[in-house]
Amino acid sequence: MSYTLTTLTADIKAYTEVDETNFNATIDSFIKNTEERILKSVQLNVFRKTAAVTITPGSKAVTFPTDFLSPISFAFTRNSAQTYLELKDHNFLLEFNPSGAEGDPRYYAVEDVASTGAQDVILAPVPTTGQTYTGTLFYNHRPTSLVDAGGSATWISTNAPTTLLYGCLLEAYTFLKGEMDMMQVYEKRFGEGLVALKQFGEAKETTDEYYVGKVSRQKQ
Repeated sequence: MSYTLTTLTADIKAYTEVDETNFNATIDSFIKNTEERILKSVQLNVFRKTAAVTITPGSKAVTFPTDFLSPISFAFTRNSAQTYLELKDHNFLLEFNPSGAEGDPRYYAVEDVASTGAQDVILAPVPTTGQTYTGTLFYNHRPTSLVDAGGSATWISTNAPTTLLYGCLLEAYTFLKGEMDMMQVYEKRFGEGLVALKQFGEAKETTDEYYVGKVSRQKQ
């Protein structure tokens, strides 16, 4: 089973047996709230992304993509040699390089977060004037919501449809101030879905069985 926005909306209405103007206008919020809970609860490869980042010689400032959430690694390439930078606190960089001396960068830190989501980052030392740097950022990002997918399915709606559905039903019943026993059922089903996703994303997706063997869990 795979959900598009149309089919998920239809199932939310069918499960709740509600088809009312204010409720229907809030369904997109139910979906986005559930996607956000999944994003913040589970580590999945689909939340990871690589992007080229512009590093300007003579300038300490770098701008990360607008969908950036958190770094996995940040590196630059100069003369075919790649160097990984170490993430530090903003104050550390100011103390490490108070004069703005130039050289190949060793550290980076977040300086400012814009309302668009873009993050301004500073480097230390300042990239050397006259050199050519190519930046590569590997990071966690916020994937396109099913609401904004233009009618297409997303990874979550294809590979975790029941988790998405029960999360949306939990949001819907909260909105409706629904019966507590049904909310507990939906909370339980949504929680079970999150556990399954965590097992997949934080064990199976990151484990090579050829080298480490099969993932094992304690029996319940």
